This record gives sequence, structure tokens and C-alpha cells, in this order.
Amino acid sequence: MTAEELQAALSLPAHAQSISQLIIYAESEWYYRAQKWDPLDEVLGHSGSTPHLNWLAEKERLKQISWWEEVAEKVGLPTWGKVYHFHPIGLVGNLSVFRQLNDLIVRRGQITFDAEGNDIPNSAYFSRRLHWPGGASGVTLGRGYDMRHRTRTSVYADLIAAGVDVVPAENFSRGAGLSSQAARDFVNTNKVAFGAISQQAQRILFEDVVYPRYEAATQQQYSSGTTPDATVWEQLDDRVKDIAVDLTYQQGSVWARQMPYISANNRNSLARYIQETPELAQYEQGRYRARYLRAGD
Repeated sequence: MTAEELQAALSLPAHAQSISQLIIYAESEWYYRAQKWDPLDEVLGHSGSTPHLNWLAEKERLKQISWWEEVAEKVGLPTWGKVYHFHPIGLVGNLSVFRQLNDLIVRRGQITFDAEGNDIPNSAYFSRRLHWPGGASGVTLGRGYDMRHRTRTSVYADLIAAGVDVVPAENFSRGAGLSSQAARDFVNTNKVAFGAISQQAQRILFEDVVYPRYEAATQQQYSSGTTPDATVWEQLDDRVKDIAVDLTYQQGSVWARQMPYISANNRNSLARYIQETPELAQYEQGRYRARYLRAGD
């Protein structure tokens, strides 16, 4: 990058921000070499016959405060003076991209998120396009964002909040309120034409809209459906809570006969119950609940 290009770029805030994130390999200012500063003599009007006293004093000051040669070998710095330079705030900004690179990882409910689709575009279970799970379900987008009981306005607002552009959000929202065969027909007609939402939008919908609803419903059912001496919801093991919410997600609720195994708050006994109970074991190849519980040990 030339000096002219740098100056032009700095005049634009967006470009200046990008430059602040560069990591530059260059000679340190603490590595003093007279030949680096002497070429400025002519620029500043200094010569043997017409000395520029302030410039001479400045060069002497630079020499005095330069410490590189004295410490380089002692602390493992390169003796030739070149190192990588970065802007600390710019570096922190780059690290924030980490979240965006992991949009298939969610804050809570990872077992449910993973079980409700995949990210393989040609797969029948690719979740970032419109799909219809079947039965009485509505038009669904992402990992469980079912539009059946939502209004067109609320769907549009949720999608915009998740970062979906205006036109796609308007298109997707037309599926609000549909269910059963009407939902199936809408999906079949528009699935390809409407395209896919981003991984980030899918994650935000799940974290901010879908999962909190099931989490709240599960907590309410647990609090009203367990005995007074049962472990309170807030004190349940996180993975046990995840399984309870996942059961609600798939079944509509935690069934009464399953509740004692949740309130027992024991990962291993719950995992064993899942594997030994046909109504739950039949889903293990897709949901891996028992494995999830044991993996937390």
C-alpha cells in the first residue's frame, strides 16, 4: 500500500476501520538506524553548512530512547528489528468474528438444534429453506421456527430482527397462519424460489424466539407437575433440563410417566431410562439424548 493509497483510504471511515485491523510486518520504531533517519535531512532543510538544530536534537533523542539492540538477544526479539504490528482495538474486533464462524453452535439447547435439521443444502433435512415437518405443522424455517400460530407481522418482525433482508422476510412471512396441507403446498411452491436464510439468522431465531418458548413451557410444566420435595427447576443439571425441553419440543410436553426421571436429576439414570424405553429409544438414532447425557460426565 503506497502513501497515496493510505491517505485516500483514511479519508473514508469504513476503509480506515479496515486498515486498523491489518497486521503489518515492519521495522520497529524502537530499532534505531541512522540511515533510516538521515534521508530526511534534505526534506527538513538540514545540511553541514546550514544545520537544522531542532532536527539534530530530535535524531539524538530518537537514538537515546531506542532500546531494541540492547535487549533483542536477551529476550528473543529478532536482531534485525522487524516485527508484526497490530492495532489492539482492531485485533479485538477481529476476534469478535469468532461468533459468526460458529453459528451452528447455540447458547442453550444444542441437542434440540442439532436434531431439528442439518446444514447440507442437498439434504431433505436442510433447515435454512422453507420446510414442512408434516401432520398439522405449519410452514417452518430454520430449526423449528413454525409459522402456524404466528401472524404475518410477527414473522416479518422476527426475521428482520434476525438479520434477514426486507424482501425475503416479506416473502417468508406469507406462510404465517398456514398448517397441514396448505403449509405443505406453500412450501412446495416457494421453497426454491425464496432461497435460504443465513446460518446467523437461523441461530438468532432459535436462540431468541424458538427455544425460549419451549424452555418456558417446560419449566412451567415441571413446576406444576412435580412433588414439593422435587429438585426445583433452577437447580436441575443443565443437560437434564436440555432433555426435558427437547422432550417438550418433540412431544408437546414431558409426559407424566417421564417426569420422575427428570426430577431425579441424575444424568445416568435418565440416559438408561431413555435407552430402555421403546417410545424414547426409537428416536435415539436421530436425537442421541442418552449419549448427550453421558457426554457431560
